[in-house]
Amino acid sequence: MNDDPLYGGPSDVLLNAKQVARILGCHDRHLMRLRRRQERGEIEGAVPPAIKVGRNIRWHKSVVDKFIAELKPEAAAALGIDHDGLKRWFETQLKKIDRSSAGSGGR
Repeated sequence: MNDDPLYGGPSDVLLNAKQVARILGCHDRHLMRLRRRQERGEIEGAVPPAIKVGRNIRWHKSVVDKFIAELKPEAAAALGIDHDGLKRWFETQLKKIDRSSAGSGGR
């Protein structure tokens, strides 16, 4: 069994930046900007951890799910966002990704 926290499992769906940005409610460029800042150690916990597949950045859906599940209420409050409402919105977006992935054969 792979204990790497970035490993979602053999059947886990890989999401691209546009899909993750849609789930998180931001633009894909903003997501990538936050990811780079997080890699440099300037910020922490702003985006889910990603993996590189060749030259591409991808996120395991299960890792994004976990990131959303562990979203801190204090972080949402600091941004002036209702934590429960934000989590419900995230879950709705993930369900849309599930439906679109199922219809396209997981691509």
